[in-house]
Amino acid sequence: ESEFPLNRSNRAPRKSSAAAHRAGRDAYTIATSAPQVIQMRVARMAAHGMNPNASDRQEMHRMSSEKVAAFNEGLTAMAAQALKVQQMWWQQWFQILMSPMSLTHFTKPATLFSNPGTSAGARAYRMADSVTKGMAQVAAVGLAPVSRTVASNVKRLNKRRR
Repeated sequence: ESEFPLNRSNRAPRKSSAAAHRAGRDAYTIATSAPQVIQMRVARMAAHGMNPNASDRQEMHRMSSEKVAAFNEGLTAMAAQALKVQQMWWQQWFQILMSPMSLTHFTKPATLFSNPGTSAGARAYRMADSVTKGMAQVAAVGLAPVSRTVASNVKRLNKRRR
């Protein structure tokens, strides 16, 4: 019997990580809230036409400045998280490459592949799984600032409409 049972598509079954759920939740928030924000801002611009008041001008300026700020924050967070994932990946890869040279494998070579917890194949599987979860974390930290900004805009603009 195989060390890693595969499903019909020849891929190992995977569990979703918390980061993947956060990324999905944030993407949903952006997808549902951004059209509301656009609708409220366009309606406000149309209502005041060519002569916006100070509040409208401030909102129009905020419209662009907050996008740049959220993008920069998300991009910086994604770069930092990607660096962490890359370092983790290289550390795990080095451990896989060096595992046959450890003293335990020299004294008991049969344990290299007989124990799933120490075999190179199991380590490679865990490494692939951790990199996949790491990439979900990269997406989650990148979407979080944009999601926060859009959600706060909906709350702020809804208060103003009332």
